[in-house]
Amino acid sequence: MVGDFATAPIDMHLLVAITTTLLLSWLLMISQAMETVTRAFYSRSDLDLILASPIAAEKIFAVRISTVALAVAAMALPLAAPFIDILIVRGGARWLGAYPMILAMGAAAAALAVALTVALFSTLAPSAPASSRKSSPR
Repeated sequence: MVGDFATAPIDMHLLVAITTTLLLSWLLMISQAMETVTRAFYSRSDLDLILASPIAAEKIFAVRISTVALAVAAMALPLAAPFIDILIVRGGARWLGAYPMILAMGAAAAALAVALTVALFSTLAPSAPASSRKSSPR
């Protein structure tokens, strides 16, 4: 079945099938990236330590975000590689572009996941209980 796409003429049906497959795969990558971002940024409770460290926080967050992007792409690669390899064998070298596409999808999924996760935590995070808030002197 996959091999049939390799030699099929490029028409609207082929483009719709490829686009749909890529979109659904990317949505799965986003969900996995959001879980990984949550674990990397929030579950270790080290944000105060990072922000107080002498190293620029932007550099630390850039390393964590790129790690998330590579992890998401590395999880998708073993699932997609057999199909891509069949397409390369049956359809030629034009299908080699699928490997960099997976890396690009992982980077885009990580970027969107960071934005969505930060937005969700900032809007839906529980507020501190009234007893723990500092009261103003009367």
